[in-house]
Amino acid sequence: MNIQHIDYQGSNIRYSQKGSGDALVLIHGFIGRIDIWKDMQDSLSKHFNVICIELPGHGKSDLIADVLTMEVIGDMIKYILKELRVAKAVMIGHSMGGYVLLDLVERHQEIFKGIGLFHSHALEDTAEAKENRSRAVQLIEQNREGYISNFIDKLFAEPNREKFKTEISILQKGAQNTAPETLIASLLGMRERKEHIGTLVNLKIPAMFILGKEDPRMSFPQLITQATLPQYSEILVLGECGHMGYIEKYEETCSFIKSFTENCYK
Repeated sequence: MNIQHIDYQGSNIRYSQKGSGDALVLIHGFIGRIDIWKDMQDSLSKHFNVICIELPGHGKSDLIADVLTMEVIGDMIKYILKELRVAKAVMIGHSMGGYVLLDLVERHQEIFKGIGLFHSHALEDTAEAKENRSRAVQLIEQNREGYISNFIDKLFAEPNREKFKTEISILQKGAQNTAPETLIASLLGMRERKEHIGTLVNLKIPAMFILGKEDPRMSFPQLITQATLPQYSEILVLGECGHMGYIEKYEETCSFIKSFTENCYK
């Protein structure tokens, strides 16, 4: 990937830009890195100006806040796009990246041509989920390496853990450099995020949903219900897929994102 750097409020943030024409922005999730989009960026950049932005504290981007709220990250994304002179874009977020984009589209729908939730949803954390995030903070403080390895392995549908063991190992090794401060800041930010069901209902742009039937992190029935809320939705349901469709079902997800982005610009 052609990794580039941008200064944001005195901090170094990594991004990659490839291709030309209509803009497509890809945002990774918790414990992810900009590198996860390499294959997809290479493919989609034949058709679009594909911009991948690395979340603060992840990979080699600097951490910009003690609590990475969705608003803090969204403001950073908006700034970067302005610096790159991108007035409007289709933006797709994986997992936590989707949470960020839901907050951003509620405040700045004018910069979106379309929004994609890639294994993501619009609900706030339940009381139980908030408690689980607090426990995760404690686990990270005790055994960061063990937490990361276990977390990534369980993102895949169980039958795929052996099939993609090489890819899982690469993700685990890459994520081991993530500082505990980043992990904690991200968990606290997700714990504080608000519900965006109304945001989906009031969207005036196309929405895209990619759902894994065996996603251990998301309730499939709830996701299907949310996917029908916008005025215009395109939905991809993936069998034998967990939370990592860009690996578990690469060809299907890449093709779907290409089609959705084309439709948004028609």
